[in-house]
Amino acid sequence: MEDNAINLFQNKVTYSPKLAVIERYLRMTRSIFLLGVLGVGLLTLIVYGIFQFQQRSLETKRQTLYEAVKQDVTKEAMLIALRARVSSLKKIMTYQISIAPYIDTTLLIASPPQLSTFSLGDQNSIHIEVQSETVEQAISVVETVMTLTEEKKIKNPVVTSITLDKNGTVMMGFTYSVVL
Repeated sequence: MEDNAINLFQNKVTYSPKLAVIERYLRMTRSIFLLGVLGVGLLTLIVYGIFQFQQRSLETKRQTLYEAVKQDVTKEAMLIALRARVSSLKKIMTYQISIAPYIDTTLLIASPPQLSTFSLGDQNSIHIEVQSETVEQAISVVETVMTLTEEKKIKNPVVTSITLDKNGTVMMGFTYSVVL
């Protein structure tokens, strides 16, 4: 058989010159769009990387600040407690009286170990108990109380109790008011 095959398909397509120009512009447009999409993708990737970096740095900073605040919470609680105590101390200091004059006056009468007890009462009154080894020492204490009364350092002295035991020890209780 003879090889006389008829080829009905054309190997080469002929276009009109207008279509060739349009095809060339389409290929150029396709390349431009492809470069644009790649450029926008690359730009998006860069912006995403920047945002991720900023987010990580902000998260690190947030953790650092959180730890700093966490450490300062105890300091703040102590400061608040200290402020409350200071206000309480101010109230106490406003109403507190000095007992130094009371102690000084009492030490003029008797000092330890002769002075057994000391208690502060209402309206500047003081109650003390004095233990004397001899009756002579007890008389000396009573004379001191009388002298302080005459000097107007104390007023209204009252002997509240006197006890004499077998050994000759005298225990005396006094109540008086200090003149301020």
